[in-house]
Amino acid sequence: MGTTVLVFVTFLLLVIGTLDGGVLPAGRAGEEAVAAAKAGRTPRPYYGVEPECVCARPIGETVGIPVDGGEFVPSRPYLKVGDASGTVVLWDAGHEQALKLPMGKLRIVPSDKRPSSCG
Repeated sequence: MGTTVLVFVTFLLLVIGTLDGGVLPAGRAGEEAVAAAKAGRTPRPYYGVEPECVCARPIGETVGIPVDGGEFVPSRPYLKVGDASGTVVLWDAGHEQALKLPMGKLRIVPSDKRPSSCG
């Protein structure tokens, strides 16, 4: 009986430690970042992600840019969440969606504060 209780408590502490140490703080940081983006502020860096306010200008026609996750509108300001392997992830705070676009089709212009429009 004592061994069963010890195994159960050990398992319980492992689950709680995993949630508290990694999963829950990352979720809270993500929620804080979304709230800051909605308010027009640049979120603070978290877990290796350094968001920045940007205007994304298309190189060529907007119609020819493949977008995963929503509609890309060049006049909207975005929050650049990250980029890797030729793909950039932009957060559209107004529509609360992430867009994945090819970096080679965009000119990304960083901004200190979130502009009201990029047009």
